[in-house]
Amino acid sequence: HKTGDIISRISYDIDTVNESLSSDLVQMMTTAITVAGSLYMMIIVMTMVMDSLLHADIIIPHCPQFSWQQDLVLNRIIGQIVIFVK
Repeated sequence: HKTGDIISRISYDIDTVNESLSSDLVQMMTTAITVAGSLYMMIIVMTMVMDSLLHADIIIPHCPQFSWQQDLVLNRIIGQIVIFVK
C-alpha cells in the first residue's frame, strides 16, 4: 500500500470514531435531560396531588351542595351498569 492510502484510511477511521462518539454523547445528554425533566415533573405533580388530598378534608365539608348531585350521578351510572349487565 502507498503511504497516502494508509494515512487516508487512518484519517477516515479517526473521523468515523469521532463522529460516532460525538453522536453518542449528544444522545446520552438528551436522555439524561429527559429523565431529569420527567422526574422533576413527577415530583411537582405528586406534591400538588398530596397537597390537594391534605386539604380535601377542609374543603369538602364546606361544599354540601355537591354531595347530593354526586350521589345522583353515581346512582344513574350504577343503574345504567345494572341494566347493561342484565
